[in-house]
Amino acid sequence: MIRQFQRVSELMWWIREFSKLHLSGEIEVIGEVRNARINKRGVLDLELVESSKAKSGSFTYRLNCQLANPKSLLKSLKIQSPQELEGLEYILTGSLNFRVTQNRYVLEAYQMQPYGKGSIEKRRNAILKELENAGLYPVKKLAFLFDLKEPITKISIIASPGTRGLTDFLVGLRHSPLLPEFDFYPAAMEGASAAKGICKAIESAQETGTQLIVILRGGGAQGSLLYFEDEKLARMVCLSKIPVISAIGHTEDKTLLDYVAHRAVETPTTAGREIAETNLRYLENHERSVEVFFKTFTEIIEQGNIALNRSIKLLTAHKVERYLSSYEREAELQTKRLLSTISAYSKKSEEVLKRDSKELSSKLSRILRERRSSVAVRAEGIFTKGKKLERNLRLYESMILSALPPISALLDAKSEKLKESTHRLVAVTDSIFNLANQYAREYTAKIRAINPLHSFMKGGAIVTDAFGKPLITIKQVKKGDELKLRVTDGVILSEVKEKRSLTKK
Repeated sequence: MIRQFQRVSELMWWIREFSKLHLSGEIEVIGEVRNARINKRGVLDLELVESSKAKSGSFTYRLNCQLANPKSLLKSLKIQSPQELEGLEYILTGSLNFRVTQNRYVLEAYQMQPYGKGSIEKRRNAILKELENAGLYPVKKLAFLFDLKEPITKISIIASPGTRGLTDFLVGLRHSPLLPEFDFYPAAMEGASAAKGICKAIESAQETGTQLIVILRGGGAQGSLLYFEDEKLARMVCLSKIPVISAIGHTEDKTLLDYVAHRAVETPTTAGREIAETNLRYLENHERSVEVFFKTFTEIIEQGNIALNRSIKLLTAHKVERYLSSYEREAELQTKRLLSTISAYSKKSEEVLKRDSKELSSKLSRILRERRSSVAVRAEGIFTKGKKLERNLRLYESMILSALPPISALLDAKSEKLKESTHRLVAVTDSIFNLANQYAREYTAKIRAINPLHSFMKGGAIVTDAFGKPLITIKQVKKGDELKLRVTDGVILSEVKEKRSLTKK
């Protein structure tokens, strides 16, 4: 089917409406900036350019872009003028709009960030310098999580729900002998709102008693790492009272977040394993301390027995039997007291370990039961909503089908209306044509009545002088002048012989 347009303007407006309908979503595009200028309306105009070579020649693709607040943009990029943007690659986020009067598409952007590594590093160094001047950088790094000197029992997780990075972190964490509690803060890891959402989550986690804040992201495009180069996010991490771990899943690239985080690891899996290994090491050290304690007390008792036997032998040699007997009873009593104390301490330590193990097992079981019940309730709700939605769709479908008229009756009605409109149009056209003919005949008669040539048909003539000037009185000529007399079939040349006036005296 061919779509017809009466005018070029009609086609242009149709393109605009089509673009609004099908190209209204948010887009991101990367390219080299050229011709960056601020126009009279205070808007930043620039071209986003990409050059490519092919067998048939070189090609340059250009996209016109506009940003509404150039002063704020230049300030955030740490540059003085728009010309400094030219020649570098940037990533722009916004929406496409077709300008009818300009006959072109324009990307109306609201965010612009550097894409080239050189530009990113320059901006990153400027931000780190500002944080250093404010006394916030460098932060105190954690070489190992064991430097916290306590087992990790509560953490805060910031990640996108249902992503691979979150799954990998939990898989690594399950090897921990002490499964920590965690608060989950869902936040986008890509897009213009990513940094703002992460900052809000870090701020919310400050007063929850958590020991660690873990920011997770499982891989992704290199361009999306630009969202972790945000100055406000870096400042929030530096001000955090709780250590922040960065695990955004890129082994070769280092972001501003990695510089300011208290510990940066390569992947979410690594972060989960480090927490598990820290708890395992803490329990091993605890068990080793108990063993050292009992071993030390055993050595003390053995040394006491050796010293006691030596004293007994010495006293026996000097025949001090009474003193020996008294000393032996006292030593035996002290030994029993010491053994009793050691036994009580051993039982108490064993009871504490059993109680802690029982509490940990109970807490883990309760968490698992809560998670299972929550998942079951959510699944049941989703299933119920799906059934309800399906019933509503069926009801709407039946209502729509019952409300629609038969297509044949609709076409017949449209056909009758078209015939009536055609008859009315023909009648009006005939009436207008007849009226125009009548007006034409009347105007023709009037023009003929006032035409001086019409008098020729009645035997008259038009008299002019030799130069063609019409004569209306005899005073305009004198004897001997030449005259021209125009009749219906030509011109008569004559000479004035005599003038006679018709005026009565």
